Amino acid sequence: MNKMIRERWSISIVRFDVDSNADGTVVYSIKAPEQEFSFIGFSRPPSRTARTGRIIGQAWDMMGALIEGPATEEEIESARREIPKLYTGRATSNALIWCRSNRSMRVFDQTMAALADGRQPQVDDIAQVCYLMRNTGLDGNGTFGTRSFPSLGAKHALGGVLEAQLLTAYLMREYSCDLVEHLAAKVSSRAIKLAPELRRYIGVGNGSALGLIFFVHKHPRLIDWLLSAREQAIALARGLTLERSDRRIELSVVE
Repeated sequence: MNKMIRERWSISIVRFDVDSNADGTVVYSIKAPEQEFSFIGFSRPPSRTARTGRIIGQAWDMMGALIEGPATEEEIESARREIPKLYTGRATSNALIWCRSNRSMRVFDQTMAALADGRQPQVDDIAQVCYLMRNTGLDGNGTFGTRSFPSLGAKHALGGVLEAQLLTAYLMREYSCDLVEHLAAKVSSRAIKLAPELRRYIGVGNGSALGLIFFVHKHPRLIDWLLSAREQAIALARGLTLERSDRRIELSVVE
């Protein structure tokens, strides 16, 4: 995110064709200073049948692909056809990541109902899991025929370790927020959008990440830095002197 902010990347919705049953296709454009990417997503009506957080599942609420360049109709249809096949499918030569995610049925429905009713969802409701959709697979580096990491090179906009995966996870988070707003608007003309502070509060759940085991093993200093930053933030927060009416208490809940 620091890199994207520093280089002023832009993300825009090119296509959001999703019906009231949550069935449809979305396309996002991601523009870096010298490269463009597309995130193609296929929304499915939620189903509890054949639903699991592991790759052995057969049904997902969203399947998608992060590819290099603008998404053509041919690439969209190829992804629509191939991604559900998983290991028997084949990615296009410019595909970086294939991904899948499922809703938190309870929190997603609570949030959609609140927005459709013209009010913001309760923070306590969102805090039950802190996400609307959870990742059940971020596959790249040659998996399913995606581009291998060494082939990207240092000058590639996503040439850093796991940058393509992390961008995809962020886009899955953005998609989940856009989807809940979109479906709420389908339900009621009084629907409103998520407040910016609540949208920032929402994360992306994780039901996969087997590959991160190797990342943790290979990058102990980075993991130490991440854990230290967390502990320092907690220590700083616990050391604050606050009054009951202190506005910082309220801000800390939503920021």
